[in-house]
Amino acid sequence: MRCSCNSGASNVSSSEAHDRVEWHMKEGTEFDPIAKVATVTGPARNLLLGERVALNTLARCSGIATKYILYLHAYKGLGECCG
Repeated sequence: MRCSCNSGASNVSSSEAHDRVEWHMKEGTEFDPIAKVATVTGPARNLLLGERVALNTLARCSGIATKYILYLHAYKGLGECCG
């Protein structure tokens, strides 16, 4: 898989002062399907309210980035496409 995340800063604050995201990978980094991409800290209520949306968005963006690189490699003749 390929990481698709906010690489502009290592720590990104959300709208809540106590919520924090620490990214462990830069955008575009290839990684195994089970990898620690980020650490999120904050009040449990805030984390639970945004958890599903955040995970779905990260998974969707990572899937798009992974598929893109497969097509790019196929276009450039570097490997198989769309496995």
